[in-house]
Amino acid sequence: MDKSNKQGLIVFRLIGLIGSIKFILILAVLFGSLGHIIATLIPGAGAYVISKAAMGSNLQLGWTIGILLAFAVLRSLLRYGEQLANHYVAFKTLHIIRDRVYEAVARISPAKLEVKDKGEMLAVISSDIELLEVFFAHTISPVLIAIVHTSTMAILLWQFDYRYTILLLVAHLIMGTMVPYITYVYGREAGSENRKQVALLNSKILETFEGIRESIQFGSGPKRLLEVNDETEKMGKVARKLAAISGNNGALTNAVILLAGGVSVAVAAILYRNGYVDPVGVVVPVVIIWSSFGPVAALSALANNLILTFACGRRVLGLLDEDPMVEPNMDGLQVDFETLSGEDVEFSYGDGSMMKFEDFTVKKGEIVGIHGKSGSGKSTLLKLIMRFYDVSEGKIAVNGVDIRDINEESLRENQSYMTQNAYLFKGTIRDNLLIGNAKATEKDLEEACRKASIDKFIDRLEEGYDTHIDKLKSSLSTGEAQRISLARAFLHGGDLMILDEPTSNIDSLNEGIILRALSRERQGKAIIIVSHKKSTLRICDKIIERN
Repeated sequence: MDKSNKQGLIVFRLIGLIGSIKFILILAVLFGSLGHIIATLIPGAGAYVISKAAMGSNLQLGWTIGILLAFAVLRSLLRYGEQLANHYVAFKTLHIIRDRVYEAVARISPAKLEVKDKGEMLAVISSDIELLEVFFAHTISPVLIAIVHTSTMAILLWQFDYRYTILLLVAHLIMGTMVPYITYVYGREAGSENRKQVALLNSKILETFEGIRESIQFGSGPKRLLEVNDETEKMGKVARKLAAISGNNGALTNAVILLAGGVSVAVAAILYRNGYVDPVGVVVPVVIIWSSFGPVAALSALANNLILTFACGRRVLGLLDEDPMVEPNMDGLQVDFETLSGEDVEFSYGDGSMMKFEDFTVKKGEIVGIHGKSGSGKSTLLKLIMRFYDVSEGKIAVNGVDIRDINEESLRENQSYMTQNAYLFKGTIRDNLLIGNAKATEKDLEEACRKASIDKFIDRLEEGYDTHIDKLKSSLSTGEAQRISLARAFLHGGDLMILDEPTSNIDSLNEGIILRALSRERQGKAIIIVSHKKSTLRICDKIIERN
């Protein structure tokens, strides 16, 4: 498929996202077409009145002025309607795209999200989607409006002489197709480079913020600043290149208008000299031609925006097309957890190496530990059990049923998962706990926090469970955040608890409290604990060693 076909496919697919709001787009085109036709006819009508008066015709000046004023008011109303409809389509479609993008992110998570560049993802979710507003508000309807407007003016000019029509069509065709194409050809690489540089700069800034403590500790701040400045300068160079392309586009557009206008005067003079038209046929067509370039000039100016639009559209559609590494099973079997088992399990991240795991069984009432050095596959095994990844070989089963055949929602309901790096969302402590169970009562919250040994910390806070996480950012320790995450896992209530390093940042006193709570939880539950601390694993009935 060649480049033009690819761009055409992008346009076709973006338009397809409009769906049920196409009627509003049709209204925008109708309002815009009528508005531009009237805008061109106003000076044309003025030229008609003046030329008729010069020829001695007796025109009623009051009626003429009244009609022109009515046209002006109608033009304003139509312009307002066009803009209102266009922006409704734009913002409604952006709402649709955001929903689709977040659905895509959820679909490919977490496996593919772990390997994708975070800066690029941020650029797609934020700036790329925003820039598509240009396409929906300032591209689709302007193209259709230009076609309707040019066709109407061509028919009108035919009434004077067909050569005016040919001149108009040639000039508008050059303005509406050749100028944008030339601009696009010279600028498409710069457009793609612009989006690439935005993503790289986002990544560099995110890294800088996330590693601010390390930068301060090791004095690498000046080096990071130079790297950020370097990426900023690279983006600036691309932006300057795009600005130069935009300037050339404007110059080329003005040159076409001046040339077409000059040719129209010459053609009118020749036609008048040869007796093909009268003075009205000279003045009115020339004024109409000079006044008719508004819609096609807008198309010409679109070229520079379309450079970025196609780059953004390509990236957004690429994300929407992304296939998940794990296809969720929404129609699978419903289960109530009794046992978990793994048989001949092997897994590869795609780099050619293969991890092999011992066969294992975990039953209700058991606490099973997974111990081993860093990089031995402890966390990977948990991700396989959670079906964040699918096994490359073998089978992981719940109650003897391959987890790939289990309904996704049912699988998640049966599992309570605590990640190694606890993440707390914006909002209150209560909000973060209720993620585990939205229907939990106050008593449920307090019980879960007691088990996680975080209840006393929360009680000391002035606003208790309604304390906003942002207020605690500077004072909340890693261990406290980890215990809130553990309370969230307790609150979820799944019969299989999967805990990744649940005590790695917790002192021995709180570790003991948590371990006692876990020991009591074994009644009616199965618990898997990954830990490098032998003290944490002392409550386990058996330990899987990873070498």
